[in-house]
Amino acid sequence: MIATRTWNRGQAEAIERRGRVFVSAGAGTGKTSVLIERVVRRLQEGTPLDHLLVITFTERAADELKRRIRARLRELEMLDAEAAVESAWISTIHGLCARVLRAHALEAGIDPSFAVASDTEMRILQSEAFAQTVEAFGEDGDPARLDLLARYGQDRLRRIVAELHGRLRGVGLPLELRPHREPDPDSAEDAEEREAAADLALIEQLLVLFDRHYQAVKDLRGRLDFDDLELVARDLLRSRPEVAAGYRERFAEVMVDEFQDTNRLQVELVELVCGGDLFLVGDEFQSIYRFRRADVEVYREQRAVAGDAVIALDENYRSRPHVLDLVNEAYGREFGAGYHDLLAAGDFEGDPPAPEVELLLTDVRACREDDIAWRQAEAAAIALRVRELVDAGVCGAGGVVLLFEAGTDAGTYEDALQQQNLPTVRATGRGYYGQQEVGDLIAYLRLLINRTDDRALLSVLASPLVGMSNDGLGLIRLATRRAAAIGAFEPARWPQALSEADNRLGQAFKLRYDRLVERQPGYSLERLCEAIVAEHDFDLALLARPDGDRRLANVRKLVRLAREYEQLRGPDLEGFVRFCEEQADLAAREGEAAIADEGGDAVVLMTVHSAKGLEFPVVVVADAGRRLGGRGAPDVLLDRLGRVGIRACPDTGTTRPALGLKELADDEKRAEREEGRRRQYVAMTRAQQHLIVSGGFSKAEDDTPVAALCRVLEVGLHSEGVVEVGRTRVDVRVVGVPETPAAALPDDAPDQMHLFAALETPLPALPELQLPAAPPGVSLRRISYSGLALYDRCGYRFYAQRILRLPERQIDRPEGEGMAGVEIGDAVHLLLERDDERWRELYPHATAEDEARIARMLSSWAGSQLAERVRGLQGVSVELPFAFAVDDVLIRGRFDLYHRDADGSALVVDYKTNLLGDRTPDELVERSYGHQVAIYALAVLLGGATSVEVTYAFLDQPDAVVVRSFTSGDLDSLRDGVRASIAPILEGRFLPRPGPWCNECPALDLLCAGPALPS
Repeated sequence: MIATRTWNRGQAEAIERRGRVFVSAGAGTGKTSVLIERVVRRLQEGTPLDHLLVITFTERAADELKRRIRARLRELEMLDAEAAVESAWISTIHGLCARVLRAHALEAGIDPSFAVASDTEMRILQSEAFAQTVEAFGEDGDPARLDLLARYGQDRLRRIVAELHGRLRGVGLPLELRPHREPDPDSAEDAEEREAAADLALIEQLLVLFDRHYQAVKDLRGRLDFDDLELVARDLLRSRPEVAAGYRERFAEVMVDEFQDTNRLQVELVELVCGGDLFLVGDEFQSIYRFRRADVEVYREQRAVAGDAVIALDENYRSRPHVLDLVNEAYGREFGAGYHDLLAAGDFEGDPPAPEVELLLTDVRACREDDIAWRQAEAAAIALRVRELVDAGVCGAGGVVLLFEAGTDAGTYEDALQQQNLPTVRATGRGYYGQQEVGDLIAYLRLLINRTDDRALLSVLASPLVGMSNDGLGLIRLATRRAAAIGAFEPARWPQALSEADNRLGQAFKLRYDRLVERQPGYSLERLCEAIVAEHDFDLALLARPDGDRRLANVRKLVRLAREYEQLRGPDLEGFVRFCEEQADLAAREGEAAIADEGGDAVVLMTVHSAKGLEFPVVVVADAGRRLGGRGAPDVLLDRLGRVGIRACPDTGTTRPALGLKELADDEKRAEREEGRRRQYVAMTRAQQHLIVSGGFSKAEDDTPVAALCRVLEVGLHSEGVVEVGRTRVDVRVVGVPETPAAALPDDAPDQMHLFAALETPLPALPELQLPAAPPGVSLRRISYSGLALYDRCGYRFYAQRILRLPERQIDRPEGEGMAGVEIGDAVHLLLERDDERWRELYPHATAEDEARIARMLSSWAGSQLAERVRGLQGVSVELPFAFAVDDVLIRGRFDLYHRDADGSALVVDYKTNLLGDRTPDELVERSYGHQVAIYALAVLLGGATSVEVTYAFLDQPDAVVVRSFTSGDLDSLRDGVRASIAPILEGRFLPRPGPWCNECPALDLLCAGPALPS
């Protein structure tokens, strides 16, 4: 018996209307069912299936669409049509283009046997092409090109070229770089902008050259990438009207699903092959793929063209009424007439798990005051709430999903769930190349390339590949002093103080490592990776961990990546390792490996993007306190017309926004904020039975998803309890510092431990403590005054930043806090160098108080006697760099103001923006600027001056000036003083000095306990 279906009014109209049809389909309104039924009706009307073109966004969606169409045709006993579904024109836009190009390869001028490059292949080929590009770019010795390479660096240029190439080609624009903001050719104020425009012209040359090399390596291997598919297909259909006409005659109707996720290039492709009816269906509020170059403006434009003929699907069959009430209230308030309510039309049995949507607000400030990470507090609260729902029988663990905007901290939430004995499946994380097990295996490959790579060796020894203790690692390192650490494995150097376990693990590692080195020449990259895993039982070590299945899947994925790399580039181990490191640097969107547990009875953790098109009984929108746009300052941005702003790298060494980058960044932030609101909509509308929104909350003005929701609903930390909000109710729960009860003592425990009771047997005498050898000295090539000042403040921080090159620790500045002291100083220096608005671009967070402080300091300088003296001098140099050597160490710096008279006497002026308070300028110079005075004086006297005044102008107070005078007779004593300052660094003395500066130290809690060290 054939089942009949009933359709609501909007659905029926969307199925039956012919011509150009635009459907705005809200979440859960059955748009896929409508699309399937529309296909079936066309078949029933006599249209052959291969005369219909159906386009959707992802391969997964296309496969699901085919499956459901087959099921519907089988249900209707249309067996011939069911058999034709597999070969039907139902695919992604890339699938359509590939099919067109295979049918017309000769007309398109491509190899008929072309293969579509996978994402991994594409990145491998791009890496190869960029290396060739840089070599070719500089081979003619053009000074301008070589200067660009030196100032920007290969890593930055690689990122810029990759971004420009992908963005421009992805939307069908030519590789031509036009500034977003054209510099004025006649304005002196635009001199730096003109320099940036000249850089942009050179970057265009690099971009075009890269495209040429990239095309050559693709042609050599018979590959097209995804952008090629669209671009070559478009060019074919444009240049060969008879080919396009053939497709327009063929397709009686073109149907496009998820239309909000398309761009102009893809719409042009659809228009080129559409000659009959056109059916577009989508939802503006589910447009969340800007990073894949989706352009929501395209959807809005086509909707505007449809006008009153737009068909709206607004009856939601997925979610409980209390979920939809919250969504409607929030988005109706925020977007007004631009949002259409979702109407509850689902048929549910029984009561919902809770009558109101829950809003869990973690009090960020309270957690900070108690030195507890607010995400841990939030994660604990979510885990406890999920445990309550599962224990109450509301749902199984497999009925709950945690959705994240970004999965960076998903591990924290997974740990909390596991502590509640809830099984989990995590389909998101820090990014593939950031996974520890992936880094461990890459470190082993680096060690096979270079046995003297100490970092790789110590990483391998510390990893589950070997598993040595920290004490063992320290003894290995000390055994070789300045030599490579691998030398510790020589019998004469092997540390005898190693524990029995470390001794056994170390000897076993060396035996296996030597065996792999011997066999490596006969192995493929894939086989080599497998051999490392097998030799060291890496798979067993990973599986012994709580999330071992995912860790092992990530290792297996690296083995597959090695195979793909070798298929393209041969068995180039160094090239493969370099490729992996480049991808990590580029933050490539390489997902963690999928594991087979998905769909079981486990709580799922995934991103909102991964959840698109899915639904779950209970949805927890987690980590909604994450700040938006946390990717740092971009190197390059483009507008919708392809015009470019860049972060320029002038000779000063300080990057700065140029050619309209700041305006583009503001536009990008607005667009990201809008898409963030749409991502929250997508996340909330995945919920069938119940919805929980959770995030760290400080104040409503924060730039976070949960703060945006609280602003709209007018709730906050003060609103704890069930709150009436318009037509809905919200259960606001404030999460504070978690209460951890003290462990209970057993009943028979004594009242007091007998710490000082007499021992029946005396303890043996301890051996005399042997102090470890002093660390070896360091090779210091160059240093600046700021480096010496950093060493004086804390030797170990100098070691972490300047020797180990640890990246600076990023400290989140609270909203509205204003400029830091060092930023005030930089702004004052910029204004004294040149009176313009550059500083505002660098510090847009400046407050009115900051501006007043800056203005006061400028006024203090302008009215000072020293400034009057400087104004009367001829040939004063501003921001003049200098360099000289002491014992083969290059000392570098820069004078704020420098002047030298004809008689050989010189004046150096240095601006200081310190707040003096109760201190005198003399005290401050003696305590804090002794190194700088000596370096300034020595630099000037070594330059040939007979005498020098080093003058400090403290701008906090008018005429607060300190002068130190020197003559050429002071040269030896000054040189000895600088030499003495450098000596402890060369000797390797890096003592920690805890203080308020510890918070920003990159070694804190990684290599150093900071304030927790004994004084």
